[in-house]
Amino acid sequence: MPTIKPIGYSHDRLVSGTAQFGNLAVAVINQDYGASPNGITFWATTDLDTGYNITVENPACDTPNNTGGPCCLSFYSTDTKDDTEFINLSNYLTGQGFTGATQAYSWLTNNGYWTSYKPSTALYYEVVDGKFIRQEYSPVSDTIWTTAYVTDQLTVFNGPNFDSSNNISIGLADAIGDLIYGPNIDRVFGSGINTATLQMYNPSNNSVITTLTVGEAGNNRRDMAYNDTDSTVWMVVPSVDKVYVISATTTSLTEITGITLSNFSAAPTSITWNSQSNLMYVGGGREIDVIDCTTKTKIAELNNIGDTGYNILEDSMVYDPVHNRVYILMFQSVGAGIKVYYLDCETNTLSASIYDTTGTVGSNRTLEYDPNGYVWGGKNDGFFVINTNDNSIVGTESLVGLSTDIIFKSSKNQMICARGSVYNAVIYDVTTVY
Repeated sequence: MPTIKPIGYSHDRLVSGTAQFGNLAVAVINQDYGASPNGITFWATTDLDTGYNITVENPACDTPNNTGGPCCLSFYSTDTKDDTEFINLSNYLTGQGFTGATQAYSWLTNNGYWTSYKPSTALYYEVVDGKFIRQEYSPVSDTIWTTAYVTDQLTVFNGPNFDSSNNISIGLADAIGDLIYGPNIDRVFGSGINTATLQMYNPSNNSVITTLTVGEAGNNRRDMAYNDTDSTVWMVVPSVDKVYVISATTTSLTEITGITLSNFSAAPTSITWNSQSNLMYVGGGREIDVIDCTTKTKIAELNNIGDTGYNILEDSMVYDPVHNRVYILMFQSVGAGIKVYYLDCETNTLSASIYDTTGTVGSNRTLEYDPNGYVWGGKNDGFFVINTNDNSIVGTESLVGLSTDIIFKSSKNQMICARGSVYNAVIYDVTTVY
């Protein structure tokens, strides 16, 4: 049976479950693309088992097909999986003068083409800017929002290739401690580290919309999660063992309630949302509280999870919607080690450790879910990638300072890895890592 990739022509809208390459919406998860998600028709590539495919938009929309309807894509393939054939086909289609397959791959993926070719080594690009510790992504405006914990400043990168940056004043005598994105209303949210504030930003014009005073002030890294079923922001305040719930619209923020957490061996610092069951998971120390988002009440308390001496710290939990799991990174101490587990959300049971490492792990770590079916984990001396289907480690990379945040950039099927010690970032094309 041939292996194909569903690709649609999408020049005016985003399609869930895809990565955008120019006007190409390329499938990245296992779903029914034949159902025309968001009104977009998807077409099958040539057989990916026999040759390297290159797909490009056809503005005339007259590509021959078996339906007789308009097709705005053109599909090309090499006869075999040969680098020279791939280079020659790339040069023929683009009029460039590529001499290497990786060179051709990089140009194609950055210029609106999609190809099934994969370089033999992980491909990444480096952003030298000095403003990366925490970050968030808006797929609607294709902007990356970053903070280096600098008072009264955020940086916004516009365009698919970090073409430009824009420092914006946030009108707050504090630094932003965490950034999250609300996909259903296209808004970015930032929490103050020391002040009791939450701000909302509009990615379409890089403006501050509103500031809300919420919770208690204090020296906290306030982790947040967003619930897009009811447009609420959930913000953890470690110093008082509380999570605050704030209603968000496109123009306003309104505090709903503060939920007191209990029986934590260390301050609650990490939070993630279970989109299947509409539950929030708040972790800290060796404890996790499970909160029903509809009733705003705690329905489960998980104590003494993981190994003795390891703790959940900030940004250390992420939800996997395919397998209904929460992946958890637990930290021992600087220079000691980390372990990764997953929580079965059906039974609230913890797995055995699926990844552990000792040595220079640093004081920062992070987890991020990739909808291709992987979990990325950052640590001080690099990162690791977990295949959620079998929990195997499919990739590791050693990069000094890569630890503070990793986010998925759907427009190019990339992971943006912030390197907090040098405030820079590296961009990985995920198809070259897996």
